[in-house]
Amino acid sequence: MIDSRVTLVIGICLAIIVVLTIASCARRGDTQRARGSPGSDGGRSPSERLRVLAAERDDYVLVVGVPLSAPTEWATVRKIDNDSVTIDGRGTLPLSGVKAFIVAYPNGQLVDCCAGGLALPEGFSGLSPAGDADDDTLELADLRLGERYIQVTFGRSASRPDDRNCYSTTLTNISNERIRVNRFAGYGKTTRGWKLSTVTNKFYSAEEFREWYGLRTGEWILPGESATDPNNYGTPPVLWAYYCESESGDQFVAGSVLQ
Repeated sequence: MIDSRVTLVIGICLAIIVVLTIASCARRGDTQRARGSPGSDGGRSPSERLRVLAAERDDYVLVVGVPLSAPTEWATVRKIDNDSVTIDGRGTLPLSGVKAFIVAYPNGQLVDCCAGGLALPEGFSGLSPAGDADDDTLELADLRLGERYIQVTFGRSASRPDDRNCYSTTLTNISNERIRVNRFAGYGKTTRGWKLSTVTNKFYSAEEFREWYGLRTGEWILPGESATDPNNYGTPPVLWAYYCESESGDQFVAGSVLQ
């Protein structure tokens, strides 16, 4: 008979393995959420999530686990239709058969994934806490100047429409100048204001803004132009704030609270 203390240790080890497996699939976390998958799957199958995500942008990197019935390795997706997926070396197969997938930005950072027990392939990564944290606290009054330049709005997530913790986030340049985002973060509400709270414990970079928000015109958001992250997430209430500068050199913070 196994000693009860041994059983307890085994149970704890298994729990840690599960947590680490989930964490490996995190694209990014944000306020008030532990590192892990970005919310529930809303009851959607992996194939349906993959279909919706693939339709959002044409620059996502898509891979699926093969063979579809019992994945043992990853293969690159070349094309996805409503009911089929074309895979390198495998031809065209039923999309409904997909059990494991990865959707990533061009830089390899994860948008979403269902790993199905497979390790992430080389070149793909989620985010993890940094050793040196950024300490930043904002008041809503700090956003007033930014309201002249940028409007920040939220919408439903196409891939997870029933999860209130998942949503799209759009920045619209309402000024007559070009605007660029230098860094940004999600903030959690505290008794002392809104405090930076991201999975990395740091600001996200200008490069990450361009990747996540699909800014394809370079580093600037042009007058009247919008940039959208269709797969943002974080438990409301959450403030998303963006440290920006205008082409003429004005610096400001733009942001909005999702209740």
